[in-house]
Amino acid sequence: MQSADLPISEAIQDYFRTGWSRVLPPGAIVLLGAVAQLEAQQQLGGFDAVQPLAIQAIGLAGPAWEPLTDEDLADEARMAARRRHEAVSSSVAAEVGFPPPVTQGDVADLMVRLGLIERIRDGASVRWRVVRPLPRSP
Repeated sequence: MQSADLPISEAIQDYFRTGWSRVLPPGAIVLLGAVAQLEAQQQLGGFDAVQPLAIQAIGLAGPAWEPLTDEDLADEARMAARRRHEAVSSSVAAEVGFPPPVTQGDVADLMVRLGLIERIRDGASVRWRVVRPLPRSP
């Protein structure tokens, strides 16, 4: 059986190569890795079973964007980059009829809508899959 590490690594490399890291909030990479892990291990269910999401008490309810620190707020260049990144993310979400992502769950739903991941329902069960090849970011 193939190690789960290779498909996770490939999915993450594709994510950066296709430009999504410049479009989606930084935590989207964790969600993509979680989907790749669920897929590789042929697990059914939600993200709460996947590390590192399982160790986060709030999981998908967590914020889409990293909370700002005093250091972030004091750094004009960092804040400008953050505002640009948030604006791009909001614009891409609006293009597919979504509001700007607020929680990690919103990011996961947006990733489904953008065609990066699939949520496949089979009765009460849910399977997750990384779309391959990943589409290029807008």
